[in-house]
Amino acid sequence: MLMFLSLFTFFSTLLTISSSNPVYSVIGFITLFTFASSYLLFLGLGFIGLTYLIIYVGAIAILFLLVVMMINLKFLTNNFYSNFLPLATLLTFLFFFTNFSFLFLFDSFSFYSSPSWNSFFNSFNLLTSLAFPLYSSFSLWLILASFILLLAMIAPILLISSVFFFYPSFFYLYLVLLSLLFSLSFPSFYLLLLLILAPFPGFFSFLRIIYFAILLFL
Repeated sequence: MLMFLSLFTFFSTLLTISSSNPVYSVIGFITLFTFASSYLLFLGLGFIGLTYLIIYVGAIAILFLLVVMMINLKFLTNNFYSNFLPLATLLTFLFFFTNFSFLFLFDSFSFYSSPSWNSFFNSFNLLTSLAFPLYSSFSLWLILASFILLLAMIAPILLISSVFFFYPSFFYLYLVLLSLLFSLSFPSFYLLLLLILAPFPGFFSFLRIIYFAILLFL
């Protein structure tokens, strides 16, 4: 089963990079990551396989479809794609040479394994191995990434909403979120700015200037 999934993944890759029609390229792209995620699921890497399926097929492929809808396919010719054929051939040769040349350099292969280390790593499943460093050593970066995603969701809604300009409380809420985000990276400057300007509600126009300056900095 794994061999068939590998072959289907390979043919989907060829369809993606060789098709002159962007619609067929997107279809090949979707089938490529569908077979690749299925391959990872059969190997027992469930989290990574589902992540590939959700991110690439569920999100990025939709963006590609929106781009394809804006492309005028009448102006696309095969001559444009044939110009990249020598480069594609060279890259394919380098890929196979760097990945399979070791098969002709060694007569035999021997692998060393330690029972103690193997038993130690086998005691953790995939989710435990990913969650342990993520929530211990890299917990601060996880919180910072979550705030960045939160601001990315809130900012477009507030910028296009008329409520944002007529009700200063929404602006203050967003400014607090911005200050909290930057305080994780630059605690002294942004926390001092928040403490100085928060007790003065009359500085709303000045805060708006600071808000757009921070957006430009982002």
